[in-house]
Amino acid sequence: MKVVIPSEMSRMEKRTIQEGFLSEDLLMERAGLAVARGVLALSPFPSSVVAMVGKGNNGADAVVALRHLALKSIKTAAILLYPEGEHSKALSLALKRLSVAQGGRPDGILHFSPQTSIHKLRHASVIIDGILGTGFKGEPANEVLVAIETMNALHVPVLSVDIPTGLDGETGRGEKAVQANRTVTFAFPKWGLLVDPGCRYTGDLVVSDIGLYPSLSFPAPSRQLILPEDMATLLPKRPPSLHKGQAGHLLVWGGSDGKWGAPMLSGLGGQRAGAGLLTLLFPHTGPKTSFFPEQMIRSLPESFSEGLSAIFDNIDVVAMGPGLSPGSEELQISRYVLDEFSGPVVADAGIFDLYRNFPMSLVRSNGAPLILTPHPGEFARYLNLPVSTVLEHSTELLLEWSEKLSAIILLKGYRTIIAAPDGRMTVNMTGSPNMATAGSGDVLTGVISGLLAQGTSPYEAVILSAYLHGLAGAELAKSRSIGILARELADSVGLVLSAAATEMDQSVPHDPWGDILLTRPARPILPTTGGPYEKI
Repeated sequence: MKVVIPSEMSRMEKRTIQEGFLSEDLLMERAGLAVARGVLALSPFPSSVVAMVGKGNNGADAVVALRHLALKSIKTAAILLYPEGEHSKALSLALKRLSVAQGGRPDGILHFSPQTSIHKLRHASVIIDGILGTGFKGEPANEVLVAIETMNALHVPVLSVDIPTGLDGETGRGEKAVQANRTVTFAFPKWGLLVDPGCRYTGDLVVSDIGLYPSLSFPAPSRQLILPEDMATLLPKRPPSLHKGQAGHLLVWGGSDGKWGAPMLSGLGGQRAGAGLLTLLFPHTGPKTSFFPEQMIRSLPESFSEGLSAIFDNIDVVAMGPGLSPGSEELQISRYVLDEFSGPVVADAGIFDLYRNFPMSLVRSNGAPLILTPHPGEFARYLNLPVSTVLEHSTELLLEWSEKLSAIILLKGYRTIIAAPDGRMTVNMTGSPNMATAGSGDVLTGVISGLLAQGTSPYEAVILSAYLHGLAGAELAKSRSIGILARELADSVGLVLSAAATEMDQSVPHDPWGDILLTRPARPILPTTGGPYEKI
């Protein structure tokens, strides 16, 4: 599914109006009707609905929704934050129409005051947040902050129009924003609604079609959200005659004293993703057998004079870094892999500590595909930045460093983000808190590598792996919400991948109106500081 930033959305709307001969008023009617449907989904039989109304078109959409509800004999009230002289033309017209639909009730349109408005807000079945739209940036004005705090303090369901007031639609930042139960956004999801921390304020996200012409849209957005039905086109094809040699040979190099399990788990992830052959590469002092008997072991030579080239013969993909401790020998081997090995390389964990003092040296001189899979703590150490900076500016940093390194970067987290050197970005919504377990990231590295070994193109392999990895955790959560092991997660990847390959009749919930519900279990609002990533 395409994802847009506010500036792209604004251009799409303007082109639809100017070249598609659809009026702004018609688009607003469709948006308001979508909001009204969202209200009834939250509360099928509301006794009253109150809208907090700003001064622009976001407020006008909320008022149109009130009019549709009022025409269904539902008691409505619009609470205005700004005087009439500051209203947009669209809002002024929408308020006149609402007044007629309400029968001219004197309490149907009021001005906001924390003292006098609280009674109506407290006794509403649903509050519509129509104060600020997707174009907002910066800090909310004082009167808006008071309104935000008032709504958040009440135990009344809140539906936000297009975006919760106070959120930045491009970055998802906004320390003081409305905590919505549901957000109805129009045409396409906005990036700031999907990424962390914005997604924590959004509640259930509904995407409603308001009739923008696809043929007149701004050139294709470079950002996307992967949905279940997208998997059909991304899964590697496996013909009946396939044998293990054709399913790809993955080599995982990593491990150190106390951390030999990490590369073994990466290998298991690759095998569960379908790789036909798996070799673990350890130092000559490392283990000679794996916990998993299906995994082959190869030892590095005691001296580099014996050469490394034979090790990588007939290898399709190399994953390096799981469980690795940085040292001069490890640096030499990593340089050989980056510069001499011609296949895709997936770098994780110890690689970021290995290159933390010279991040640009991670570039591959041979131009072959490179995929990096850090969590925020690893990415922060690699770039010598505070973790809080990585969390707050993740989108910008991923775009910058993906281009600098000519690498695809996957930043793990509550909402995993993937960036490619050409500017493409994808956000993943699958996952579950039960995945907060040692080795989970190692499994993801293996899944990516396993799909690459089967010939999946690099960017598609990364976004598909993020989706499957999260889906595997969510499936396990149905029977165990806490206490899963990484090897169980890898096993679950194999099961969901098999199910996806045989049962492609999957789609996100939708209704006949074309609304698409993108649901994710709510999480508490948490500060975007370093937190536990500082310790990993």
